[in-house]
Amino acid sequence: MTHLKNATQAECIVLLKRLKGVLESTDKNAVPFEVKSVEQVYSGVNEGITIKEVNGKVIVTIVEMYPTPGYTTNVDKIFRDSTGEYEIYLSEKSPKQGSIQLQVITYKVIDLEIDATNLGEKPYTFKTVRHSIFTPSINQLYK
Repeated sequence: MTHLKNATQAECIVLLKRLKGVLESTDKNAVPFEVKSVEQVYSGVNEGITIKEVNGKVIVTIVEMYPTPGYTTNVDKIFRDSTGEYEIYLSEKSPKQGSIQLQVITYKVIDLEIDATNLGEKPYTFKTVRHSIFTPSINQLYK
């Protein structure tokens, strides 16, 4: 006879995060990519996405604007949606609260490389989906 016990909210959150990771990694619409570079610049660029094809590789350059230089940006995944557009999921982490940052607009320039065989027919349409990295504190877990 097995004994069942109720799971705590924290245990459920851990389980759901692990399950989400497994489901996302097995998605048929996921596009493999490689981050070639992430640079921070202060001027001379325009926010947006540019695409070029070189030797069977599609180079996607993303430029995102931030109010201070303390932000960290990563590309988590790329998915092809039901309309044929590609969604690039960016995770952002803001500077630590209370840290002293220059109040100057900065740009993150991210270069991605995707094998053209992993993409559908041209023209390619990419869009970014921004989400913040959220790590709940222990007090938030029980509210």
